Amino acid sequence: MPLEPGLIKILEAYKLLPPTSTQNLAEARKAFDQGSLLTFTYKAPLRNVEDIKVMGSQAEIPVRLYYPHNLPEKAGLTIYYHGGGFVFGNINTYDNLCRAIAYSCNCVVASVDYRLAPENKFPAAVIDSFDVLKWARDEAGEMSISSIAVAGDSAGGNLAAVVSIMARDSGIPLKEQVLIYPATDFATETPSVTEFGEGLFLTREMMRWFGEQYLNRGSEILDPRVSPARADDLSRLPPALVITAEYDPLRDQGEIYAAKLRKAGVEVVNVRYGGQIHGFLSFWDVTPAASQAVAEIGSYLHRAFYGWET
Repeated sequence: MPLEPGLIKILEAYKLLPPTSTQNLAEARKAFDQGSLLTFTYKAPLRNVEDIKVMGSQAEIPVRLYYPHNLPEKAGLTIYYHGGGFVFGNINTYDNLCRAIAYSCNCVVASVDYRLAPENKFPAAVIDSFDVLKWARDEAGEMSISSIAVAGDSAGGNLAAVVSIMARDSGIPLKEQVLIYPATDFATETPSVTEFGEGLFLTREMMRWFGEQYLNRGSEILDPRVSPARADDLSRLPPALVITAEYDPLRDQGEIYAAKLRKAGVEVVNVRYGGQIHGFLSFWDVTPAASQAVAEIGSYLHRAFYGWET
C-alpha cells in the first residue's frame, strides 16, 4: 500500500539533516531525543512512575517502572528495551511509548537504560539487558509479579530476542517476547535493505554506522548475541509477537526471524503494518498505525499475562 501520508512530511524533514555518521555524537543524540519527544506527545494516564537503579554485574542500570491503575493483584511485568541503534535513545525519549504500553496491557513496564555504544561496545548492552531480567526474576515475589515478558523495538528488539535465548539457556521462564521491527542478522543484506535503504528514516548507511559503533570487530556479526537469527537452536523460546513495517529496510530480518522461530516450534504472530516505515511506533502524532500497534501489543500481552482480552 502507499506510504502513510502523515509520514511523508517527516521524511522530507529528515532528508534535510546531515548524515548521522558526519554529526557530532552528542548533537546527534540530542536531535534524536528531541525528535522523539516531538512526534509522540500522548501521555497515557498511569497510577505511578518510579525511577530506580538496578545493580548489574558490570554497571548500575537506570530502570523506569510504570504502574497502571487497577493492576491485578498478581500483575505481569514487561521489560522494555528501547531502540536507537545501540547508540541513541534512553528512558526519557521512550517515556511516552512505555506509558502507552503499560496502559494498554495493564501490566507493569520496566524500561531499561542500558549502556550505549560507542562508549560501551558489545556486549555491554546485552549484559545490562540480561542483568535487569535476572533482577526482575529475583524481585518478582516482592513486586507481586506473576510472570515476565520482554519487548523492544529495533536495537531493543534485537536485545529482547537475544535475552529470550539467554533466559531459556539459564532456565528463566518468560511468558512472551515482543519484537518490534527487530534487527536480527547483522551478517545478511536482505532485499528490503536494497529496496528501502535510502530516504525512509533508517538508511543502509545508518545501519552500517550503528554496527561500527556497537561492535568491536567485524567478526562479531556472527555471534548469536549480535545476530540471534544465527543461533544454533531457536526451539523452546517464549511465544513471539513480531511487528514489521512495509517500508523498513529491517522488514525482512524480522519476518525471516519469525519464520525461523515458527520452524523451530515457537508460537509466532507476525504482523506487517502496511504503509509504515521503521520506527513508526515513535510517530504516534503522525500515523494512526502507532496507536493501532500499541493496542495490538497491549492485547497480546494482556491475553498472555491474564488469559483474557483487554
